[in-house]
Amino acid sequence: MRALYAYYCTPIIRACQEVFLWYSIISQDSEPKMNEIDPKGNNGQIAQGGAPSTLPAESKTQNHESISNGGRTDQTSQRPSPPIKPWKIKETAVRWWNFIKSPDFTNPAIAIATIAIAIATVFTWVEVHSGGKQTDKIVTASQSIKTALETSNTQSQEALNKSFDHADDALKKTLKQGQDAMDGSNKQSKIALDAAIQQSQLDQRAWIVWRGIGPVPQLDQPWEPQVHFTNTGRTPAKNVLLSCNLVPLDKEARFPKEVAPDSPTILAPNDDQFCILKPMTIPKVNQTFLDEVSTAIFRVYIYGSADYFDVFGKEHWLTFCRVMQPDGKTWSSCKTGNDTGDGKKPEKPIN
Repeated sequence: MRALYAYYCTPIIRACQEVFLWYSIISQDSEPKMNEIDPKGNNGQIAQGGAPSTLPAESKTQNHESISNGGRTDQTSQRPSPPIKPWKIKETAVRWWNFIKSPDFTNPAIAIATIAIAIATVFTWVEVHSGGKQTDKIVTASQSIKTALETSNTQSQEALNKSFDHADDALKKTLKQGQDAMDGSNKQSKIALDAAIQQSQLDQRAWIVWRGIGPVPQLDQPWEPQVHFTNTGRTPAKNVLLSCNLVPLDKEARFPKEVAPDSPTILAPNDDQFCILKPMTIPKVNQTFLDEVSTAIFRVYIYGSADYFDVFGKEHWLTFCRVMQPDGKTWSSCKTGNDTGDGKKPEKPIN
């Protein structure tokens, strides 16, 4: 009689080795041990765990024949192991659990786990140490970057300050140059204006010049010489003070001090003014006087000055000196004493 689950165990194990691993172990444990005698006379066929074999007598006979034939069986005589009983799975699990709890398993497992933990700890320490070094490198790099940035900022600030200083200096220099140029231009303009004003004043001012002496001395006639002045300018001369002096000398020498001038007057443009000679005039000219003049026994000198202001408020002065020639008619200039200028007249003798 064939078993109910014959030929079904092996295909399931081959197809589902991963799933039915415990099933295969139990199936192998459930096969009867060869040549084991059952104490009850069942020909030694006792199942794993003390359970009697459930195979029928026919199956036992076939198995015995297979063994007696030297283990040679044909395809038709092979039969699969009987199926595992469900209650054997629990027993196998209990046995494995007891094995796992036993020191034979726990001690090696703990040792292996300890080694693994130690290795993991070493790896962790190495990683932490490497991470610390990397952190130190990052911190050092950050400090280097910070220092570089601070240096760059300092250099940039210094460069910016220098640029501002240079720009400020350039601006001040430009402003100074502009101011100097403006001052120079103003100065030149002022000089030009002053020159134009001066030239205009020179052109418009009063100019008093010596014009001549007269009249000519006549025999047996009184002689009252007069010195004539004229204003050749375009504006009047104000506060005109004239001083005229006559002195006979044998040669040109130091003249006496001028006498005080007359009262101030005004001399209009192109107008003529004269002053009376001092000291007193000659009441009558005789032949002796004419002979002495012609033979140069003595010479007649007339000298003096004119002080005046123009309409622009500037003071001017004029000095003159003339000597009579032997003909008694003409006058020539002295070696000194003929000059003109602006401002106060110098207080010094003519000679």
